[in-house]
Amino acid sequence: MIAKPNIGDIIEVVFLDHAEGPQTLSFRVFGRLAAKTRLTYVIDCWEPEDASTDDAGGFNRHQYSILRKTIKELHILKRK
Repeated sequence: MIAKPNIGDIIEVVFLDHAEGPQTLSFRVFGRLAAKTRLTYVIDCWEPEDASTDDAGGFNRHQYSILRKTIKELHILKRK
């Protein structure tokens, strides 16, 4: 069963990514859940410690959008 994270939770996600050829590849990403939609989770993997200092318009953030259907495992490491 896959955990149900809330915005702000620190999570670990194992997911299937695209690959060239017949094999499939699993990848792992860690970070803070920044947003979620019906189809995706958006994970901040790099962010300023104090978000109010990010005057660069979000350029100091590194985000990944993971399609929910590709998720094999999702673990909540720390609740907000």
